[in-house]
Amino acid sequence: ALLEDLHVDSYRFSMEWARLEPMRDVSDAEGLAHYDAVVDALLAADPPIRPHVTLHHFANPIWVEDPRIDPDTCDASSSDATQLCGWSSEHVDEIIVEIAEHACFLGTHFGDRVDDWGTINEPVNYLFAAYGVGFFPPGRAYYFGQTDRFIDIVRNFIRAHVAMYEALHRCDMVDADGDGIAANVGIP
Repeated sequence: ALLEDLHVDSYRFSMEWARLEPMRDVSDAEGLAHYDAVVDALLAADPPIRPHVTLHHFANPIWVEDPRIDPDTCDASSSDATQLCGWSSEHVDEIIVEIAEHACFLGTHFGDRVDDWGTINEPVNYLFAAYGVGFFPPGRAYYFGQTDRFIDIVRNFIRAHVAMYEALHRCDMVDADGDGIAANVGIP
């Protein structure tokens, strides 16, 4: 109702990966129903409000990177089999596969109503705050002293963007607004 009162024609919001997949490969029906209701309410507005969905917005599921676990001592093979030890771990390829699967799931589920997708919200801000100086979760400060590690994480997020981009183009096959493009994908 506030968006209608403001007479906006589009609204960008995030579908939180941790809320939708709180455990690896386990979807949360309540979270999905929440986002279904948000998208449906936007489209039911008069006039309709175009949804712009962001997939990663400054947060990872705890099974991707738990701030309480040191990625240098994390051993996903012997401890909790669902803990992937973070974006600088030896399991980063699995994380990229998981985030691409998440993107595909959302593209398939919401593609009939959403054409505009963002992969990683403000990646420069997030990466520097979360992995450069450690102000954002998971609170890793690699920029000063472990610059190579920080650069590796940046590269991994670029790879994740590409994987999500490809997944959305592969899985969102419905042109929701009839303009001939099923998935507009970028970095917000």
